[in-house]
Amino acid sequence: MVFKIREMDKENSEDVAFFDKLNYESYVTTIKDVNQYTEEELRLKYEEFEKSDPIDIKEPEHQIFLIENDEEKRAGLIWLAKREPFWRFEEKLIWIYNLHILQEFRGQGHARPLMIKAEEWSKKQGYRIIALHVIDINTAARGLYESLDYVLVATHNESCFYEKIIS
Repeated sequence: MVFKIREMDKENSEDVAFFDKLNYESYVTTIKDVNQYTEEELRLKYEEFEKSDPIDIKEPEHQIFLIENDEEKRAGLIWLAKREPFWRFEEKLIWIYNLHILQEFRGQGHARPLMIKAEEWSKKQGYRIIALHVIDINTAARGLYESLDYVLVATHNESCFYEKIIS
């Protein structure tokens, strides 16, 4: 089966619903002792989190790419944003907010082309640095980032921060 990467249509309700679903699933993976919460409790925690840092993905500094098969079945996404310097990052950069592959498509090599697409897009935007945050126990993601020459630049609690110089 052939997979392709395309820009998310931010006006397409199916694309937006897919984004929302994966964004929630990614959030849940960051919850310590997640099994102690009901689905309703997790949804409420997610809503509180979203309200605490509202982000409008329709703003022009946000770019989302989807990967889907030739039958238009979506397998995953990568969400990028142009960011001003913050925390330890001293220049403008591209921040990867989320890289998420649906469970049924994991282990099939779909995350790597999304990361490469993110780097290509970042270069075209004139950025030199691309960075991200990942939970320390997500060894699969960390292995992917390190295989793509991302460097661990900081840790905080359970968080690992990576960056890559792309130009």
